[in-house]
Amino acid sequence: MSLSPVSVACYKFEDFSEDGNYDEYCLNIADGRGTMWQLYFTVNPLEEQEDGSTHGDDSVRGYIYLFCDQPNDVDRITAKVTLVVRNQSGDVVHKHNIPTTTYHLDAEIDYFDFPEWPKLKEMLVEGKHLIIDAVIQYQNDEQAPFYVPKNPFGQNMLKLLDSEEDKDVFFNIGSEIISAHKLILKANSTVLANYCAGGSSKDSPIHIKDTKPDVFRHLLNFLYGGDVPKESYMVTYGREIIDACDKFDVVGLKIATENALVHNRVINVDDVAEWIHFADAKTCPLLKEYALSYFVACYRDVLKTEAYKSMKQCPRLMEEAMIAVYTTFNGVEDERLGQTRRNFSVDELRYYLGKVGLDVDGSKEMLLFRLDDRNVTF
Repeated sequence: MSLSPVSVACYKFEDFSEDGNYDEYCLNIADGRGTMWQLYFTVNPLEEQEDGSTHGDDSVRGYIYLFCDQPNDVDRITAKVTLVVRNQSGDVVHKHNIPTTTYHLDAEIDYFDFPEWPKLKEMLVEGKHLIIDAVIQYQNDEQAPFYVPKNPFGQNMLKLLDSEEDKDVFFNIGSEIISAHKLILKANSTVLANYCAGGSSKDSPIHIKDTKPDVFRHLLNFLYGGDVPKESYMVTYGREIIDACDKFDVVGLKIATENALVHNRVINVDDVAEWIHFADAKTCPLLKEYALSYFVACYRDVLKTEAYKSMKQCPRLMEEAMIAVYTTFNGVEDERLGQTRRNFSVDELRYYLGKVGLDVDGSKEMLLFRLDDRNVTF
């Protein structure tokens, strides 16, 4: 059972005196939660003059301060406190708000002047008792934030995708017809929206080649705000997903799939050359970075594979691979990537670009140029 967030500690200072003598009144009261609060009311004496008379400012003769004397099984309390002074009829004659603050055991919560000193007589019950209520509104630092329902927009978008209502664009993929909303495609994939420029219908759909229906559905799910597919799916159909994302310029899903492939270490000696070529063609710099590092580690075995023969037909990739081998084994730097940031990984470059709202798509050289061009510091 949760404790009440609001408690009241009622202080009654008996035989309260307003004479000129210095006095301090202190009460230690437990509130409704069992927490001890200590309230001090101090009276300052009037200044004595040479002629024997007294002089002072009545508005600041009294002041109050409050301690949390014994928290209930905790070493700190966060609370907003309101001190209320009542008159004989129980009416509020003075109120002081202490802002929400976190206080530790025996830490003074607040100290303030008592500006209603001239009206003190009106506040005394039976002419001699001063009653002050401390209304304490607790905040539990250990408690989870109050429940707030999630914004339903994402789920509503996915419901829209599952429904046939108001769909105005139709694709023929394989032997299946898959429908969507042109406006949503326009907002999330300009390339795919351009496919719809000529219009379509169920009887005259837009033909999409070289993409599997299931892959296309996952792509639409992502465009409608859904999550990326399961990692196992992205690993199994990684090439097909990246092909579709590259064709329709869906960067987020493409990078997620690239990350899944690298995370699951899909490359081996027999296909590393193919992965280098694929990653380069589809502008997947993280995948290419991983493939080149594998090539460097196992290059003697890679040179004997059939896949390497096809790689030799691309002089630029061959040069990159050989430079990677040379710089690694000879302890020199690849100066093509610049002096200050050449050791950054693709993931680090994407992180820094994303942090300042810049585009994270493109080759490693493009990412480096983007950082330098915008003079990004970190």
